[in-house]
Amino acid sequence: MKTIIVTGGSGGIGAAVTEKLKNRGYDVVLTYFSNEEKAERICKKTGAKCVFCDVKDEKSVKKAFDEVRKTHGEI
Repeated sequence: MKTIIVTGGSGGIGAAVTEKLKNRGYDVVLTYFSNEEKAERICKKTGAKCVFCDVKDEKSVKKAFDEVRKTHGEI
């Protein structure tokens, strides 16, 4: 199964993209920055995985991608 990361997955567009990709059979990891509660609700609804990521911080992005690779393999 292919893994896709949706940045800003807790927002309206990100949530819709996450749901559409999950419905098409992809393994989806969504990232969130400020709305963990909403991200968790979306993940529970869709079966996606949530990962914190501040896209303005290179170390945060690297940590998020490393975590996804560790749990899901290649992105």
